[in-house]
Amino acid sequence: MLRLSLIVFLLIVSLAPIVSGVEVAGRDKGLQLDVVKSDGRSIVLELNLPASTDLHPGLPLLQGSDGQPPLPFLARLVAVPPGMHPEVQILEAESVEFTEVDLPAAPFSDAFLPSEMATTEPLGILRGIATHALRLFPYRYNHARRTLRVYTRLRLELNFVAPTVLPHAKIARRSGVRGQAVHSDPQGRFLRGALLNGDQAAAWVEPPAVAKRAQDDWYDPQAPWIKISIAKDGLYRIDHEWFGEFADPLDVDPRSFRLFYLGREEPLHVEGQTDGRFDPGDFLLFHGCYRRGDQGFESHYGRTNVYWLTWGGDEGLRFAERSGVPVADYPVEHSFWTTAHFEQDIAYDPLVEAPNAERDHWFWREPVRADKPDLPSSAVFPGDLSFPDLDTEYEARLRVALHGFLDLGHHTVIKLNGRYLIDDRIWGGKSQGQVELVIDKAIPNSYLRQERNRLLLQVYADQEKFDGIYFNWFAIDYRRLYVAEDGHLEFRQAPSTGHQISISGFRHRHIEVLDLANHLRFTGVQVDGPEGDFTATFADQHDRESRYIAVDGLAFKTPRGVLDQPSRWRDSNWDADYIVIAHPGLLNAGRRLAEHRQTQGLKSVLVSVEDLYDEFSHGLFDREAVRDFLFYAYHNWQRRPAYVVLLGDETWDYRNILGAGRPTVVPSLFYQSR
Repeated sequence: MLRLSLIVFLLIVSLAPIVSGVEVAGRDKGLQLDVVKSDGRSIVLELNLPASTDLHPGLPLLQGSDGQPPLPFLARLVAVPPGMHPEVQILEAESVEFTEVDLPAAPFSDAFLPSEMATTEPLGILRGIATHALRLFPYRYNHARRTLRVYTRLRLELNFVAPTVLPHAKIARRSGVRGQAVHSDPQGRFLRGALLNGDQAAAWVEPPAVAKRAQDDWYDPQAPWIKISIAKDGLYRIDHEWFGEFADPLDVDPRSFRLFYLGREEPLHVEGQTDGRFDPGDFLLFHGCYRRGDQGFESHYGRTNVYWLTWGGDEGLRFAERSGVPVADYPVEHSFWTTAHFEQDIAYDPLVEAPNAERDHWFWREPVRADKPDLPSSAVFPGDLSFPDLDTEYEARLRVALHGFLDLGHHTVIKLNGRYLIDDRIWGGKSQGQVELVIDKAIPNSYLRQERNRLLLQVYADQEKFDGIYFNWFAIDYRRLYVAEDGHLEFRQAPSTGHQISISGFRHRHIEVLDLANHLRFTGVQVDGPEGDFTATFADQHDRESRYIAVDGLAFKTPRGVLDQPSRWRDSNWDADYIVIAHPGLLNAGRRLAEHRQTQGLKSVLVSVEDLYDEFSHGLFDREAVRDFLFYAYHNWQRRPAYVVLLGDETWDYRNILGAGRPTVVPSLFYQSR
């Protein structure tokens, strides 16, 4: 994948692949396509072509991979009235056949291919008009007879008929009401130049769909909002002084504090809210987590997550209080299941030979390269386990993710802590591309070590003369003792009729214990031990899985916040031809560009990409927000935009891991290419 140019121009609809080569390549050399008749019921066309084996230059070719001979075909755009679809009928056909014509790339068949002379395919909505691609196949070839048939004259009719059942994807757009004609001269010129029946198309413009109430209706632009950013798991504390940087605490009823994440309200504990004043000494606590990707680990956009705090309206969601006073009859838990995941993203590979894009592109280091069949190349990958339970015998689980650097067969060996063989296998192959391997093995917990564990990867070049393997990550499922680390511990507990848990390792006597899954805050937690080494003991019983967090007063974290400036891009009243999307640092340049386009007759708007994150991805930096905004604008605004500019540079290194120092100002969608 290559970095894009400074300014990326993205046309919502591109006509070039469809229109290229029809008239420019045609008339001087004898090819001619004429519209004989066009109205609201049908369009009649006539194609004339020279009788020659000299295949017409400038036209696209059929793909042999689709089972077709590599013959030229013609493609044009056709407008279709709302609620209709085109049916093709060949009215007249004149042809000439040429024998002893060789097309080695053509599939062997005793039939003339392609089998049809004309087809249509729906493309979508262009400037509010349902548009189909018409493809004409004036050349047909019979490999068995070595015969080329050239249609020197084709007359065909496209009839617009109502389908018995509308395609599912179209139902929401079919209102059954014909749109108003567009009399804008630039619009008319565009339609006449792009569509075979552009003169009629202007009367078939479908009005934008009525904007639906957003599913994410949690955000009230009339209310005050603080956009909170965090990058670590833990309990976050907002006090009177922190809040005073954004609003007057004495004007706020703390009972109205509400916190949202991904459009969902999250529970708070607000100390001192009962008197209706947010006084000095009062504070609120909430649980925050760093941003995770689909696999539950760090997102490729980075660790920064976004929460939203508001106030002044209804009372917010709170943790309910439950007694956690120890109960002597409850059994004492000794350890719990957890997963330690070890991954470093240092080396990037586009993996152009991978079979698909559903894979990670960041790896721990450069590939482990091998060039000997009997002497392996090797590398060690470390990971620290926190307080593993080594006194009880049980089976832990080890998972290792590898990826082929080359499109070859691979031979890898995995060992743990220098002595335990975990896996020895041959995998991959030339026909499979750059593939991934995830090893999943049960291991005795005696293989594990307190703190540092080391995984050894060995690579043998005995399948080919050389090989290379990327190491992606490894994870260990194991039982962990109830010991806090840096005054913090999170863990899950299965449903229970009663249990008692003691957590050691706290540095401060003030210890908060919460059940995040069930929105509970425990009171009466017993705290014992010498200064600087406290143990918290509590009891609980529940019929659903719990997710506990225990944090001492020295481990409370402070978030970063910024007062939100509301925007309204998810509003159907907007009206624009030309959209400029820019990073806040480039808004001045974007404003000059929008004003320039305005002088050229294009109604233009300037959009801060930060506003798109806020409205379409809950404040998270995400390329999908740009796509979703464009989809919404095209289908809901009063005027469908025709052009969009993404202003600024682009990169796939969203976290600046490689140190290029160039931030992604408007993230774009990449795709797997080979």
